[in-house]
Amino acid sequence: MLNAELQRQQKLSQADSEWLRNSEKSMGVPRRQHTPPPNVSSSPRTPSPKVDLDRTDDQVYRTTTNVVRCVMAMSKEVTQNKSADYVELVKSVGVELRALLASVDSLIETLPPDSHANIEMAHKVLSSDMAKLITAMKTAQKYLQTTMSEEYKKGMLQSAHALAMDAKHLLDTVDSGRIMLLVNNGNSAPS
Repeated sequence: MLNAELQRQQKLSQADSEWLRNSEKSMGVPRRQHTPPPNVSSSPRTPSPKVDLDRTDDQVYRTTTNVVRCVMAMSKEVTQNKSADYVELVKSVGVELRALLASVDSLIETLPPDSHANIEMAHKVLSSDMAKLITAMKTAQKYLQTTMSEEYKKGMLQSAHALAMDAKHLLDTVDSGRIMLLVNNGNSAPS
């Protein structure tokens, strides 16, 4: 059971890394060096159940996508030196994040209780990420007219990028709960 969970988490981590690479390419963020996690188990891997989740009317998926789009738009604006818009850009990320968290809250009771702790933890991480983004924005504004302005803008973009990654992780966590529900019940996916 533990090996299966570790393997599942490793697969999620690999999927997140791929998503991160694609997002960094589209945002124009320089590539970071990343070493893949060590192989968790030397035993042969058993494939996890493959389930195609129906994304039609999937509020969590839609709002996650909106958060990521908002972060990408913010990154574009910040790199174009539109500093007057920082507050509005961060505010729009916050609005989309609030919608994402509300959609997860409305869905969580339909998911297996085993998935609740992971979802709640991802929820808390996103709240913390938003607080860090606000702090980074305030710092970037404070030092806007200094020689360190570019460094503080990078810090703000890194905070926004971390928030987008964690939003994707929340979606993955919700999807894991959905898959768990499907495997246990043999029914169609909740949306």
